[in-house]
Amino acid sequence: MPVDVHLSRVVRTAAQTTALLLLSGCGPRNTPVAHPEEIWDAYNAPSIFGLGPVRYEQLIQPEALQGSLPHKPWVDSYWPYDEKNIAKRYAESHDFDSLDHQVHDAKSHAQDPDLSPAEKYDILTGADDFPLTSQSWSVYEDYKKRYHGTKSWDWMGICNGWAPAALNEAAPKHHVLAKSGGREVLFYEGDIRALLSKAYDLNATTDGLRMIGTRCDAKFQDIPRDKSGRPIDGRIDSTREPFTILVDDSWTTGVMMVTRDPQQPNPYWLVASQPLVDPTLPADLYIYNNQADVAADLQDKTIGQRASLPTPAHVTFYRNCRDANAASFHIALSDSLSNAAKTRLGFVAEMFRTEQIWNYPVWGFQSQIGRPYPVTQEKGNQLDLHAPGTAFLADVTTRLIYVGEVGPAAEYSDDDAGPVDWKDVDTRPSTYSHADLQYTLELDANGFVIGGEWAESPAYNVAMPDFFWRLSGKLTDQVRDENGKPGTPSILKYSLVKKLLDCSQGTPDRTIHVSLNGQDKEVSAVTCSI
Repeated sequence: MPVDVHLSRVVRTAAQTTALLLLSGCGPRNTPVAHPEEIWDAYNAPSIFGLGPVRYEQLIQPEALQGSLPHKPWVDSYWPYDEKNIAKRYAESHDFDSLDHQVHDAKSHAQDPDLSPAEKYDILTGADDFPLTSQSWSVYEDYKKRYHGTKSWDWMGICNGWAPAALNEAAPKHHVLAKSGGREVLFYEGDIRALLSKAYDLNATTDGLRMIGTRCDAKFQDIPRDKSGRPIDGRIDSTREPFTILVDDSWTTGVMMVTRDPQQPNPYWLVASQPLVDPTLPADLYIYNNQADVAADLQDKTIGQRASLPTPAHVTFYRNCRDANAASFHIALSDSLSNAAKTRLGFVAEMFRTEQIWNYPVWGFQSQIGRPYPVTQEKGNQLDLHAPGTAFLADVTTRLIYVGEVGPAAEYSDDDAGPVDWKDVDTRPSTYSHADLQYTLELDANGFVIGGEWAESPAYNVAMPDFFWRLSGKLTDQVRDENGKPGTPSILKYSLVKKLLDCSQGTPDRTIHVSLNGQDKEVSAVTCSI
């Protein structure tokens, strides 16, 4: 980005909102045009994933250029809210007009193997009020009212639960006949997947999550952009005047130093009456043209008294609508999935740049990194967008392998893939969902990676990660509190679902006659005492 030698763009905050920035949604969407990105800020720093400085020479080692998890993460539905989430009876395509009707029917047919995953869990645990089924209905009714009966929310679901579950848990292997307190419930393999996805959606981990990038809820076509095609930092709504943030202390003092033209910075200041809890949300800010006035009002605790205008201006921010920094993304790929990685973990990526949110498990990549060339040789309009201190650039093409959602189904048969077989990626699209990415790494004079930009060409239509994340610690039986930490007991115990999963890995010892999707058949199951 354009900077003055005295006014380098700085973001001094370190806090990161976690679970509030993620979550729901999954469904088809248009692929947007890639746009450039600047040096990472507090939302994009590789240190969020615990990663330190990286040199170009490290990234071009053969073992650092590709890799994958040893096994493909398992597939599942995103369990859309508009179909009542995991209260949907997918095995018999039965719908109900009310929660009471469904619960009454479930109580009358408690042994029916075609009940929904939520109903089966409630019956197994002896919960007469069917809390898990009720929760799915509650979300359905809430969104139905909010969207006035339209289908504009049919993409919303729990892919934010399925994606980390598929990365962290083994695929259910067999059906399970669970026994508890004199009750017997047959859980299909697909039911166990649903409950795992829901547990990861509802429950907290011991150490929260780590996320790089930010969520953007604006429609792609409504985001104002600068001449390079990049979303602007923000805009004063009354004048529609865009600005670039030079120094951001909004989380600590409520002050931002901004400029109308970053190529010829003539700064002014936007000041909040108190520090901003989330500087990506719209805010009412006072405009100051003199830094001394800002300092005086901060000292006297009289924000607005010496402002250039007597009333605050309403400001909308768009910097959260830039995709995750390309260099941070590549460094995370190399550290998490390459053949050089100490531990291969994978991560979850929100793969598309629109207001809809689609989280997918990322499990492989293959990159080609070009030789560095001086930044002064770059053509086009990106020269002013690079990180301060950029001396060299290196162009990168990456094939990213992720898992797309499928189902729901009682049985699955597509999860036997081992490490990515790169010669089969193009011929096996159902196994290897992939995106081809282009971006540039920015290097300082010593060869350290200090930033990155996504490909700018409007002719290059690609999916790009809006943000990416992974859970930290172990999943618990508690829901998330306001800080993303374990809080009150959850209506869905992960420990019980984990027991079902563990039992599914055993040898079947029962054959049960069922009517599945209208067809009579015999299924094998593992008996499991809960």
